[in-house]
Amino acid sequence: MAELLNTCTREIVDIVPQIMQAIRVEMRRNRGSDISIPQFRTLRLLGEGLLTPPQVVTAGLPS
Repeated sequence: MAELLNTCTREIVDIVPQIMQAIRVEMRRNRGSDISIPQFRTLRLLGEGLLTPPQVVTAGLPS
């Protein structure tokens, strides 16, 4: 059982970077050229209701 779990874990760890790259390619393909990836992500989270505008506009303490 432990060997099966290790095998599955390795396969997942190996494939996740490829999946993430494919997602990035699609994001870049489907966004406008005038918006950055971080802006796209923020708009997506706002649209899904996962973020509120005050959460987006946060400022850290002065250094």
